[in-house]
Amino acid sequence: MKEIALDDVQKDLLAHLQNRETVLITKGGKPTGVLLGFASEEDCYDYLLKNDPELLQALAKRLAKEAP
Repeated sequence: MKEIALDDVQKDLLAHLQNRETVLITKGGKPTGVLLGFASEEDCYDYLLKNDPELLQALAKRLAKEAP
């Protein structure tokens, strides 16, 4: 994983996304976030389904309502 200072990520944000890089963003040498570039829209949805607790909770509620 690439590690880049916040100021440098801002300069080349589009390039990082287009290269589908995973970038650890730092501020003052400390981790502050992660930038993920996806190869496709489907990859984005797959990531969200696996990692977004609010989305998973909403899906679980919806499925529970539809269950017989």
